[in-house]
Amino acid sequence: MHGAGLDSSVWEELRAHIQAPVLAIEFPNRGQGDNANAATTFDGYVRSATEQIRVWNKGGFILVTHSIGAVVGLKLAAQFRTELRGFVAIGSVVPQSGRSF
Repeated sequence: MHGAGLDSSVWEELRAHIQAPVLAIEFPNRGQGDNANAATTFDGYVRSATEQIRVWNKGGFILVTHSIGAVVGLKLAAQFRTELRGFVAIGSVVPQSGRSF
């Protein structure tokens, strides 16, 4: 999952080198102009990512996240415990359990 202010295109070059199915999750309202994310919430990001994973339906997977994507990824990891095979956080700050930024 991409970080704040980005979209899934940040993963395109890397995707070309992965010889397995890849789902590049797209957060809601990306690329829709100024203030497009004004009404987007953290829970909305989680819901959107959850739905994309369910529709993708590939079974076990590894979450690779960047920036805010890692915080969303932690919620997804809890939801998909049986399917999750690994978790990678790149350039991310993840709060301690029970704490916030």
